[in-house]
Amino acid sequence: MTFNRIKWQKDYNKKHKKRKLEYQHNYYLNHKKKIKKYNKKYFKGNRKKINKLVMKNYKKNKKKWYCRNRTRLILKGKKIYIEYKCKKCPIIWNLQIHHEVYPTKDEEVIQAIKEGKIYFLCRKHHTKKIK
Repeated sequence: MTFNRIKWQKDYNKKHKKRKLEYQHNYYLNHKKKIKKYNKKYFKGNRKKINKLVMKNYKKNKKKWYCRNRTRLILKGKKIYIEYKCKKCPIIWNLQIHHEVYPTKDEEVIQAIKEGKIYFLCRKHHTKKIK
């Protein structure tokens, strides 16, 4: 009996995934202040836990970490422009930067952006594994 319910729930979630994402996005737009207040409170209370996870990721692959940091600073400083849209679909929210290569110097990062090796993808396409 429970197996059928679980199977039904999975099918339901697959069919209504787009509706759920739209609902979540609308909720975020309507409750920005409330969400920011909660996040601030959570990060304040769990600072050690979050720092531990960040350092674990940093030690795992320092080159990727440094490349992501350089890319973020270049985009923040507006040295170069990337179209703020998913490369595979027309979505303009829930975007993440995707790196095909991990250059470490500023000039190399800018060159990779111009060549199209660093670009934005929506969360749906970014989590899919490329074969």
